[in-house]
Amino acid sequence: MIEIRKDGIVITDIRRSGHSPADALIEAWGKLHPPKRRLLFKKSLPLPEIATPDLRFDAISYPQISPDQDHFICVGYDEQQGYLLRDDQILYRAPKRIKPVATNGDFSKVAFTSGIQDDVSLHIASGPDQVVTLAELEKSRELEVLDAASNLERIIVRQEYLDGTQSVHFVNDLGQVKTAVERADEVGVLTHYSRDYEKGWYDRWILASTTSESGTRLNVVDGSGEGINQVLFGEVLPIKDIEVVKRSPDDMLILWKATSGEQTERIHHLFLNDQLLAKSPNRPRLVGSNDDLSRILITVSSEKESTIIFNGQTIEQAQATIEGTSVNDDVTFAALVLNYGHTRNLLYLTPKGCGKLSRLAYVWAFGAEDNLIWAKVDRGGANRDISITVDTNQQTPKVTETAA
Repeated sequence: MIEIRKDGIVITDIRRSGHSPADALIEAWGKLHPPKRRLLFKKSLPLPEIATPDLRFDAISYPQISPDQDHFICVGYDEQQGYLLRDDQILYRAPKRIKPVATNGDFSKVAFTSGIQDDVSLHIASGPDQVVTLAELEKSRELEVLDAASNLERIIVRQEYLDGTQSVHFVNDLGQVKTAVERADEVGVLTHYSRDYEKGWYDRWILASTTSESGTRLNVVDGSGEGINQVLFGEVLPIKDIEVVKRSPDDMLILWKATSGEQTERIHHLFLNDQLLAKSPNRPRLVGSNDDLSRILITVSSEKESTIIFNGQTIEQAQATIEGTSVNDDVTFAALVLNYGHTRNLLYLTPKGCGKLSRLAYVWAFGAEDNLIWAKVDRGGANRDISITVDTNQQTPKVTETAA
């Protein structure tokens, strides 16, 4: 229905043919509960009793039924005019494309975008004529909702500007906007997690952004978009496939990985904040790390060569393959077996330093525990039991051998 008021004259235009919201409700219900072959005593699920307006449209898009099956939204178009409908109410109308992007559980709040490329805006509707337009997010080339809380208390939006740069904003249920990342060449959400602090649970987000001038930046932000920590990897190169591996309890240290180069010349990187721990055509493997990320053990292996890296420093590089690894929980004790083909070495790491046992024919079994590394080996044709411990009165680890 179109109602025009001008100079005291009211013109009412009611469309009598086309698609109805009631038809769209039936279609949406059918997609939620597609018809199946049922037994004779089984009844089909009844259509929810949801009021819809007696209107007709050229087309109806985005029909959705709320999880409690009590409410329904859709977007109807008539003569280039868009209508956002909830149940039998018109929440918003405009001569623009309208797209719902997030809702709360009972559809009492609907976040939606309106407009076409280069003129897209974000709005939150809570009832007829109760629509908040976010002025900070107007005149966008594109708006994408990356995440929304179930009650719409928080919406995370990626905004692309007319010049192609991107920002990430946190929007609360009052329509207030907090910008977490501003004007990057590319930006996205890496991970979301919750921290259990003394005062309760807190949301944390890690965002990655890249600019041609400053390189790649990781931003740790809270649930409102407020910055907690920021990591800048200043080397300007087109890294991608960024992934968070581990975080310290205070969120100040981030172990993360990325790649660079083309598919045929892919280079793998592993970082601790802005410190490059490993860089290789072969994928680095995290053998172990303690909770606060002060001890990190990494291996990088190919068919012919292996590199062992501890806290960013190479402690062994050999023309050998890694046959096995063992590490205790806090990475104070670790053991690795290097296979040279005709012989083996046992490389060990302790709080007093590292070393290796050479010329082993076989390593039958080995392990790293708290305050101890043990191994059962064959050297010189004899089976031996090896134990490696730490003597607080000595500067180097204590190695004990017993012939079996």
